[in-house]
Amino acid sequence: MVNKKVLTAALVVLLSLGGLPAQSHSQLVDASPRPNTTLTTSPRQVLLTFNEELIDLGGKSNVITVTNARNQRVAVGQTVVASNQLSASFSRNLAVGRYTVWWRAVSADGHPISGKYRFSITKRR
Repeated sequence: MVNKKVLTAALVVLLSLGGLPAQSHSQLVDASPRPNTTLTTSPRQVLLTFNEELIDLGGKSNVITVTNARNQRVAVGQTVVASNQLSASFSRNLAVGRYTVWWRAVSADGHPISGKYRFSITKRR
């Protein structure tokens, strides 16, 4: 059976480690078009803003992909990394419908992060 003093000492050590700094990854803080919004005109680009700078490792380390309601890819230009932002321009206007933005980025600590969100386009009333 483990001695109570050993258990107490171990508990004190574990509790004292709680003050160590935690490492966090970048987080998406803003997006255009905004998640879950309905637009009446096609956006010109997707612009994602993060709380930290991103690392551009070239290739497909940072990417924005957009799909329509049928899960078909929509034509977007090359993903551009600028400080804490990712952007990609649409090659042409988007039709009325629902779209999903899929993104992947490499945060300043070198870890990949990813996510997705939706937006819609409706006819002007």
